[in-house]
Amino acid sequence: MSGRRVLAIVGSAVWLVACSAGAYSSVDEIPEDPAPVGDPGHFGLGLFARRSLYVGDGASRTMRDLLDAMPGAPHSVQLRYAILAPTYLTVRVYRGGIDFDDWIWRDGSIDDPSPVHGTTDSDAAGVFDSAAIPWAMVPTLRRRALDAAGLEGGRIQSLMVHTVKGELQITASVHGTRHDATITFDGKGARVP
Repeated sequence: MSGRRVLAIVGSAVWLVACSAGAYSSVDEIPEDPAPVGDPGHFGLGLFARRSLYVGDGASRTMRDLLDAMPGAPHSVQLRYAILAPTYLTVRVYRGGIDFDDWIWRDGSIDDPSPVHGTTDSDAAGVFDSAAIPWAMVPTLRRRALDAAGLEGGRIQSLMVHTVKGELQITASVHGTRHDATITFDGKGARVP
């Protein structure tokens, strides 16, 4: 076996172990402009490609995957919130009354929906249409939140989309080496003081 082939196999195995072990807890630890594998928004080597929700159209494609997995494959659903992390998306889907299900997309697979207990009428009053989320703005909001936080070693832990007094808001949780910050945007991407 040639040296290059052995090196390629070892490199692939190291990457697989790193991905499986969750070595990249944040997209900020992954090269900003990874070599494309198949299509934009993926990083990794061939068979082991992973999608980042913070890069390209990764967030919108992931929501489409979730919608396709739901009964009837709706074009949109009513949500209480959506939480985006580099490699997972959790959405709380409204089913009527005070009933909700949590749907989770993680590293390319979708968990079975799980019923949510302990919801109230106020939860039902705060639902919004998943189509209202500015999915295409996710990479821009990520960069803007990091810039606004200005933290040493700053990285985005998550983006939470929810409503406040009926208005859509996107809250970025930024974790830094010494401090943390929360940066909030409205549904059009303007910073909320």
